[in-house]
Amino acid sequence: MSTSSRALVASATIALLAGCSGGSATSPMSAVPSQSMSGQSAQHTQSLTRAQVLAKTLLVKPGVSALLAHAAPAVNPDAVFAGTAYLSDSGTNEVYKISAKGKIKPVGSGWSEPQGIGVDPVKGDVYVADTANSRIVELSKTGKPVSVLNDPGQYPAGASVTPDGTVGVTNIISTSGGAGSVSVYAAGATSPSCTTSGLFSEAYFLAADSQDNFYADGFDSSSGAIILAEISKTCAITPLQITQSIEFPGGVQIIDSGKGKKALEELLWGDQSGLAIYAFNLASLAPLFTVSLGGGSDEVEFALTKNQKIVGSGDAGTAALEIWPWPAGGQPIDIVTGFSLPIGIGFTPSGDE
Repeated sequence: MSTSSRALVASATIALLAGCSGGSATSPMSAVPSQSMSGQSAQHTQSLTRAQVLAKTLLVKPGVSALLAHAAPAVNPDAVFAGTAYLSDSGTNEVYKISAKGKIKPVGSGWSEPQGIGVDPVKGDVYVADTANSRIVELSKTGKPVSVLNDPGQYPAGASVTPDGTVGVTNIISTSGGAGSVSVYAAGATSPSCTTSGLFSEAYFLAADSQDNFYADGFDSSSGAIILAEISKTCAITPLQITQSIEFPGGVQIIDSGKGKKALEELLWGDQSGLAIYAFNLASLAPLFTVSLGGGSDEVEFALTKNQKIVGSGDAGTAALEIWPWPAGGQPIDIVTGFSLPIGIGFTPSGDE
């Protein structure tokens, strides 16, 4: 995709984003140790202008912009999802904690273009890609800041966590405007142990399987085609041969349908423009089924609850969080409105208890 076409994505959001963040990408996260930042703010590493950063790093499909006049988010007190959801809003520079009991509150502070969200499948901690700050912020499952993972020289867009605590991060592009990549952090580390090179021109979302591998989508650096690849903990990267046509890359998730055996895991791949999630057998990549996400406009990232009965997605086109039954899909059974540019979503593993 050309830079000029992608610039249309964020042109309407620049004033809002700058206003909400004070035009700075370096505000510290409250309650997070200051040494975690290691001086790696977007302000000090980027060679692009603020407008160029926004145009190049938002995960939404072309033509979608922030809802400038938004209301306060509101949840139906009889919301159908159980537990807690986390939603990032790049239009207001907020990350929201949303309960099914009708409570919404922002968590953390100092966000600048927060996007993809990953959840630790064991601890339940939430990892938010804070794109314009070149960092990933770890929150406890109750929403309290825990630590910061530095991503120097990169614009992180998505995050995922393996069962052993390894964190994978997609970098949509580098802060100098270079190619996208995937960075891997050992459990407990705040700096990447390795970063991929080649293959991606832009890397979007990723997910982790039970064997501690990652699966990331984005655009191929040679052909410009939408691709999906497997990445090991050592950053070895293997393109996957999937024939499914995807209009614009969406979220990626791995669900376990067979107690930790890779042969029984399912790879879920979202299509922002196609408003669908495609399921494949992870081992063979054979197609299994398709879930339609009706009623939406731009389903950016999606997530399933732990019991796999509900799927939710931040819809950047309608500025809402939308909920469907899984795997039935169809029309939303619950809608949370009042956001600006919702991007990332995650349900805590304890969210169904």
